[in-house]
Amino acid sequence: MKEIVQKLQQRGEHIATMESCTGGYLASEITNISGSSDIFRLGLVTYHNEEKIRFGVKKDTIAKYTVYSKEVAQEMAKCASQMANTEWGIGTTGILGRPDPQNGNIAVQKAYYAIFHQGEFVTGEVSFAGDNREKNKQAIFEKIREDLLEKLEER
Repeated sequence: MKEIVQKLQQRGEHIATMESCTGGYLASEITNISGSSDIFRLGLVTYHNEEKIRFGVKKDTIAKYTVYSKEVAQEMAKCASQMANTEWGIGTTGILGRPDPQNGNIAVQKAYYAIFHQGEFVTGEVSFAGDNREKNKQAIFEKIREDLLEKLEER
């Protein structure tokens, strides 16, 4: 993560997050790096659907695709970026453990993430074999870190 923070510092760019299933893990990993205050503007944990909607995710998107979808992750990333006026936004949503009876009792252990930058998205998904929440959050973080670093190196 240090390399990402440094690249964003060099570019004078900023990042914001809206997390659900990762519960602030991304924000924590970013802010564990010295100098992250130069680039990190906002970290929201929107665990409940109503909070996602309150911060800009469209109710219709949740209804059409479910709250556990790349489309919702994209809206979360874009909303975080717009809310904090940053060049970069990241959104995460998914199921790390047991089925969620409030959202269709979906049992698939899968997470979706989106990285938003200048009107474009990089999206991905991570599937889990077990329900170790800490390991699952780490797996999501690693995929986002790889994709974000790759996107930063493109420029």
